[in-house]
Amino acid sequence: MPASKSPLSQIARRSLFRGMFSSVIFGLGPLVSLAAIARYLWPNAAKADEEWTAVGLPSDYQIGDVRFFAEQEVYVARYDDGFMALSQRCSHLRCKVPFNPDTERFECPCHGSIYDNRGVNLAGPAPRPLAVHKMRVRGGALEVRTDINSIEKREIFAPTQVYPYA
Repeated sequence: MPASKSPLSQIARRSLFRGMFSSVIFGLGPLVSLAAIARYLWPNAAKADEEWTAVGLPSDYQIGDVRFFAEQEVYVARYDDGFMALSQRCSHLRCKVPFNPDTERFECPCHGSIYDNRGVNLAGPAPRPLAVHKMRVRGGALEVRTDINSIEKREIFAPTQVYPYA
């Protein structure tokens, strides 16, 4: 008399793996989606406030000053009509762009893009001006928000946004 086969041995291997795969996809997929939706709808408000960095008092800056903050990769500049926080990253390929105080321009060493002292692209392959970060005055001090969500995109020849803190 032949030995009887168990019910599991009668299931084809392909059917078994297809069933396991479907269970994982249809079981974990909705959970991952719900977690992503919850993260989007309820961001960490405490962390958002920590992303602001103090960059000095407005009175510490003279008109024409451009100061670099390496950790935040941002330049803070004062003009006769206010302040701007400019990204250090080139809008072409995200190279680090130094400020040349002699020419009062930002000059990218990678591909030759040149920006004026307000970050507007003048020459080279850069498709748009340097990004501008949000600024505020809190407790008398200038603060810059440097996370990726704080970047304000500018069009190629659009007027620059200046924060008139005197």
